[in-house]
Amino acid sequence: AKNGSWSFYSSGLYMNFGHASVNLFFMLTGFLFTVKLIDGRTREIDWLKLYCSRFMRLTPLVATNEFSPTTLLVNFGTDTTTLAVLRRGDLSLTQSVAVGGLALSRAIGTELRLELPQAEEYKRTYGLDETKLEGKVAAVVKPVVDLVLAEIKRVIAFYETRAGSDPLKRMVMSGGTAFLPGLVPFFTSALGVEVEIGNPFLDINLSEKQKQAVYDFGALFSAAVGLAMKQV
Repeated sequence: AKNGSWSFYSSGLYMNFGHASVNLFFMLTGFLFTVKLIDGRTREIDWLKLYCSRFMRLTPLVATNEFSPTTLLVNFGTDTTTLAVLRRGDLSLTQSVAVGGLALSRAIGTELRLELPQAEEYKRTYGLDETKLEGKVAAVVKPVVDLVLAEIKRVIAFYETRAGSDPLKRMVMSGGTAFLPGLVPFFTSALGVEVEIGNPFLDINLSEKQKQAVYDFGALFSAAVGLAMKQV
């Protein structure tokens, strides 16, 4: 139920919906890549097009036209975080770092001696908020987030050395970790740019009831909306 807080379902069935869906996704991805590799024996694979298409699933998070401000998309996954720079609606640069939401949960679990489900709940509840739980969770989470921050700074620096007078203006986050308490102000302070949580439903015609159901957690569905818009 929607009650303003994160919690785990008591039902094992519901708890496994997310895990099963992710496993199915990677199984299908593995199948599709295997088919492409087999086809590659007889015809050349456009790897750049394939790689870029993976990131373009996230473009519903932002307006993509020639008047759009240069934007860094940051998608937090379970095991990796994906970075993509969009300039005037076009994909300009991509990068990934092998740090995701699971690394945060494991760090909390190890340091505070918690089981993974409880560590996950602590992550979602306290995050980088130093005023909660005596700042214990924030102290564990920050070094892991700093790894992502360092990679973000490298990507921005590399991009701006090439872009010249077209600096990055904003950062848009997606994925479950985007909702980590304190993450938006942390990145805003560290990067000096506008930071926001993306919502892929902004340009989609929804009823008020539908908006109430999906708007608060829209960033969780960025890839799904992107695939739907591409009719995949």
